[in-house]
Amino acid sequence: MTDADSLRQGLAKPKVAKAGKRKQPEVLEEQLESGLEDSFPASDPPAVVSSTISGGGKKLVGVEEHLRRKREEKSGH
Repeated sequence: MTDADSLRQGLAKPKVAKAGKRKQPEVLEEQLESGLEDSFPASDPPAVVSSTISGGGKKLVGVEEHLRRKREEKSGH
């Protein structure tokens, strides 16, 4: 039985650092491993997020078109 299993079943208490003391690298590594074991495999797939802008979309133009428009603005057309 791993430490993570013991924690899940309530047989062990999590190791807590005392205020003002630095955690030992071994404790940090153990906590990291425990967290990874508890979260793998991930039960939820990554969320796909899309954002929308109210008021409709703006027409996107390529670099050449943008530069052409800037040249026209400078020349006064």
